[in-house]
Amino acid sequence: MEDTIGVQRPPFGVDLVAPDGWQVLRSAAPALRDDLLALVARSPAWAALDERRRRGSAVLLEAVAELSAASGALATLLGTDLPGVAVLTLAWRRTAPLRADLDLARLVAGVDRDAPLVGTGAGPGVLVRAQRPGPAGGPWSTSQLLVPVPGSVWLAALTATALSEEAARAAEEALLRVAGSLRVQRRAA
Repeated sequence: MEDTIGVQRPPFGVDLVAPDGWQVLRSAAPALRDDLLALVARSPAWAALDERRRRGSAVLLEAVAELSAASGALATLLGTDLPGVAVLTLAWRRTAPLRADLDLARLVAGVDRDAPLVGTGAGPGVLVRAQRPGPAGGPWSTSQLLVPVPGSVWLAALTATALSEEAARAAEEALLRVAGSLRVQRRAA
């Protein structure tokens, strides 16, 4: 095993609950990109978008599929009842030889000790928000919650990405609900 922060699967099970209006997709599916596009194309929000926003949303979904695969995401959730496109992912970072804790989560997130902490089902996590211009001209918002599993070398990274301000608010609310349901299933030693 390598001794650097890397993308891997933890040696324990994880439970989480998808909020209403969110479709759970397995990130390991070979056709995740096509599945995402097909699912969104069937949603009422897609029909309401003009062609420019559809192209931008398709670019976002392709990027999410690529990032999900590259990050080793364990789960990808797609918001299907939102006023825009939003995606949530759960990925894990192995932090060995360092123990995962809030200080390490802050370091990974690039924030100081004033960054907001959020309670989750697996313990407290560090919440980080970012916004930049998206492919369709509107804001591309990201909220990420980094949650260290106490006494381990594992850091959960829950990330919500949205292509509109309305969807960003709904995506962060869903991120917080999923985080609240996150449970680590450790084996008894």
